[in-house]
Amino acid sequence: MHAELIDGGAELLAVSTESMGLLNKYLENKILGPRFQNDMLHIALATIANVDVLVSWNFRHIVRLDKIRLFNSVTNPDAHRGAHRLQ
Repeated sequence: MHAELIDGGAELLAVSTESMGLLNKYLENKILGPRFQNDMLHIALATIANVDVLVSWNFRHIVRLDKIRLFNSVTNPDAHRGAHRLQ
């Protein structure tokens, strides 16, 4: 499956200092527990890469409006004032 995605044009994202910093902010804000760091790293990588769509079957931690709002509040605390998402 991995090879098919890469062959189809999917981009492989490397973990960066910036994505780890965002992960640490998610941890500090206790959006999810520490044992779900991979889920939070998935979101941090997608956020830093400014992806248009994040597809997931993870309805427990990722595909939930309450969690999405929490992640967004860390990524862009000024969103309520019309500011744009971190690039």
